[in-house]
Amino acid sequence: MLAVLFSAAWGYWLNHGRHGGNVVDFRAVYYGARTAINHHDPYSVQEFLQVYRQEGGTVPAEPARMRGFMGAVPICVNLPSTLLVVSPFAALGWAPALIIWMSLLTAGLAIAAWLILDLAGNRAPAFALTLACVILANCQNLMQIGNSSGVAVSLCIVGVWCFFKQRYKWLGIVCFALGLALKPTEVAPICLFLLLARGAFRRRAWQVSALALVLFAIGTVWVAQVSPHWFQEWRMNVAATSGRGELNDPGPTSFGNGGAGMIVSLQSLLSFFRDDPHFYNPAALLLAGGLLLVWCIITFRSHLNEEGRWLALASLAPLSLLPVYHRQYDTKLLLLCIPACAALWASGVTARKAAAAFCAIGIVLTCDISSAALIVTSKGLHLSQDHLAGKFAAAFMTRSPVFGLLLVSGFSLGAYIQHARLARAKALERTDPELEMVSLAS
Repeated sequence: MLAVLFSAAWGYWLNHGRHGGNVVDFRAVYYGARTAINHHDPYSVQEFLQVYRQEGGTVPAEPARMRGFMGAVPICVNLPSTLLVVSPFAALGWAPALIIWMSLLTAGLAIAAWLILDLAGNRAPAFALTLACVILANCQNLMQIGNSSGVAVSLCIVGVWCFFKQRYKWLGIVCFALGLALKPTEVAPICLFLLLARGAFRRRAWQVSALALVLFAIGTVWVAQVSPHWFQEWRMNVAATSGRGELNDPGPTSFGNGGAGMIVSLQSLLSFFRDDPHFYNPAALLLAGGLLLVWCIITFRSHLNEEGRWLALASLAPLSLLPVYHRQYDTKLLLLCIPACAALWASGVTARKAAAAFCAIGIVLTCDISSAALIVTSKGLHLSQDHLAGKFAAAFMTRSPVFGLLLVSGFSLGAYIQHARLARAKALERTDPELEMVSLAS
């Protein structure tokens, strides 16, 4: 709790002490839903700004802040399901909605961490608690901008806890479906795990998917009434914010990818070496997609025990952030890695403890404070990028969260593959004596 309150206080100071009330991501989704409630098109910049100004919203006067505001707030890239989930907040005034949202964001992360520690159990409790505190103490950017990722991750973890503990299943289904509707790209891979894990988990996946589809349908029908061509407008907005040098461009020329909250997908790292979307987009999909395919095959073929399920989640959480657009605040999903890391650390086997240690280092590299410190240090070093070694060093210091995700992905996936191999070997050992008995009996 102290760790997440530290992040909340720092985020509040960043908002009011330096920049005067950013909360740009919550501002974008709140006023997007507010625009739809007022029977205007949330995907039209003109109509969005019309409602925004009528509701008392202000546009920054400084050119630098104006560019950031125009790229992040009025160009709506949220899906109708996201606007639907946020609509109860948008029905309130801005001030009470902001207070409730930020309180929910803070409390949700604290509850999520507590549930994860409960799932980790008595396996290396000090190690698990340290990892949880490290993640929660590095939510400054998330708190500064009020992104819905924190709420979606919290809802997802509540669902995971309910399903693993086999308690309050309908609470788990509702929370998971709300998280899926709020942040589909972040929560959908975890739903895929449930689908591949068989048994009761597969039933929960279908139930979650059914409820999420209902929310998607309701949101689409609602938004289509004021924006009949919302999908085309949404695609245009996504393209506008992803153009060369724009807010969501993963390349080094982007004005939104050089500091806190940077893009952590693999494109962000690959573009450092060759800033060409025709290179880094296919390369990222090939590399990360290939690893995800390996993960899917192993999960589909394996009958997972508890440790196997946690290793599956620990490798999926970072892998799912690499192939497509995600930002640094999305790495709070790595809370799902903690039970597996604790199990590896508690095993007493040197190789497994080393894997847990490297995963912990990877988690630290994704953190706000460590990445900011490395960026500041790199500016003082004036690293030459004329040679590959210098470029690689500069890439590590300015894109450390991507390296962190690769580190966690690599070692957790390796541990998962080894676990699946040993489990399969034990299953064969149990099967062979049974076959011999059948042969003798015949």
